[in-house]
Amino acid sequence: MDVALCTINNTVYDIAGFEALSPKCIGVMRRNLLCPRCMGPGFYRKAARSGQASCFGARPHAEFCDMGGPQSATNRGDTLDQDDVVNRGERIEVDFAFGAPLHHHAVEEGAGAAYGVGRQSGGQAAQRTQTRHRRLSTLLKNLILSEDFRRSEQLISVESGLFKVRDFFVPFAQAEVDELERMRGYWGLISDAAQSGDQPPSLWLNTGGRQDLSVVVDSSLVDDFTQRFPIHELEDLAGAYVLVFGCVRVSKNAKKYIAVHDISRITLNKTP
Repeated sequence: MDVALCTINNTVYDIAGFEALSPKCIGVMRRNLLCPRCMGPGFYRKAARSGQASCFGARPHAEFCDMGGPQSATNRGDTLDQDDVVNRGERIEVDFAFGAPLHHHAVEEGAGAAYGVGRQSGGQAAQRTQTRHRRLSTLLKNLILSEDFRRSEQLISVESGLFKVRDFFVPFAQAEVDELERMRGYWGLISDAAQSGDQPPSLWLNTGGRQDLSVVVDSSLVDDFTQRFPIHELEDLAGAYVLVFGCVRVSKNAKKYIAVHDISRITLNKTP
């Protein structure tokens, strides 16, 4: 993508014009970018040490949009494989076990049919609802690419209870502080990442937009995080999507954040 729209001043920038801004302006504006054609969520990535040039991008572009470059959606990884599709008829059991074998075609061993949600009135037989374990990475991919899934009323089971998908998963743009600190699945695009000034440093994944919320990976987990989601430098995280299970808090500086203290509660979907 050669240009990007900044929503702060409603200006379309090319790379040269954007990089002519002050570092402070770039730091703010890169968190407020869109594709000017389809209004897909955008990002800016600085030039890499490997020699890759700086660029704009958006994920995902709308189907009609021609600004995604020569790569197809399939090559960008922005499509759902058949095994990734979450069927409407299944109840979702979140699988936090990273690296566990995937069982795509069988009902979870020991899990039967769930009744009640699909029960019909008038004496009709209750519908059988299969329970399937789904990993965070699969759930995130469905959130990114399937509006039907995001709006779904199918049930998802986590430690804190049973929820409708549409109520449990919250885009960063809609994230609000919950005084009861109830766990939800928060997700969205990472605009940029930075390390804190502490020693050892924590990792801040910044989401930008109106909420300007950040996901904070605890310093004790940073090494595990970079091993699980290999990156060469922090700029590799620009344009990635993240899903984190947690609650929104506010720092003493009035900064909204979600703290990650368990590596199994977060996943990334990176650009190739």
